[in-house]
Amino acid sequence: RLGMAALVDPVSCEFLAGGLGGAVGVFIGQPFDFIKVRLQALGKAYAGPLDCLSQTLRREGVGGLYRGILPPVINSFVLNAILFTTYDHGHGLVCSLQAHGAVHSFLAGSYAGLLSVGALVPFDLVKCQMQVDRAPGASGRYRNSLHCARSIMREGGVATLYRGTLITALRDSPATGAYFVVFEELERRLPLWVPALKGDRSVLIAGGTAGVLTWAAAYPFDTVKTYIMSQPVDAPAHRRQVLPVARALLRENGVRWFYRGLGTCLIRAFPVNAATFLVYKRAKELLCPCPDGGCELSAPACAESW
Repeated sequence: RLGMAALVDPVSCEFLAGGLGGAVGVFIGQPFDFIKVRLQALGKAYAGPLDCLSQTLRREGVGGLYRGILPPVINSFVLNAILFTTYDHGHGLVCSLQAHGAVHSFLAGSYAGLLSVGALVPFDLVKCQMQVDRAPGASGRYRNSLHCARSIMREGGVATLYRGTLITALRDSPATGAYFVVFEELERRLPLWVPALKGDRSVLIAGGTAGVLTWAAAYPFDTVKTYIMSQPVDAPAHRRQVLPVARALLRENGVRWFYRGLGTCLIRAFPVNAATFLVYKRAKELLCPCPDGGCELSAPACAESW
């Protein structure tokens, strides 16, 4: 372990540990995400999550639930690698602010969430396109994720892969700030409230709870994002822009539509985010073990102000 630690600098350690945590988490949650996307994009085709699951298994088999898995796994590795690395960097940027540690964490997390958007959007768009490609009434145009990405670029150009960037930024920047605040506060407080919740137990519960609460707050933004990203390349402008889409969904379907698939999303959120933080922590300890045997989530230069 010490030999490996000597070869991995702190930035690379954050990058690799965050990436591994994200990749494992998204693989665990893929079936739930598949159902969530179909309910958001093609909700009227299904009576609910169980009906969506039943139809998918009947038409496409178990493998259908993992259709489009490659982009989110790759993307989650890159995204979480960037997220944890820039979160650590963000703490350094806000050190001069005379504020409570939770405020530092929120600002650093919002900064990290904003910077990660560029890495997220193209993969997320391909994932959404793949997940609705063989839904009821769809033609099944794409052979695989790479074919999907190439087809989109050929028909609409590279810029089409970044459709949905604005709504993704509106969703992810504040949500990521809140995500890290909830995790850190719960990880610190849970052992004080319940002494049995120490170590991995506190990490799992804090990570899962942070994911659930963050998704619950950000879900309406995610519904608009999914709708925009699931549209055909040649969709008219009013089906690709944030405000027209939000107004149309509200007018045609009511407020409840913005929360369609929320239950599935929250069920997915707990194990995915619990696994992400646990794998991140364990991978970080393996790659760059701390001298005292334990590592904090980040190591901001102004730690004394926390």
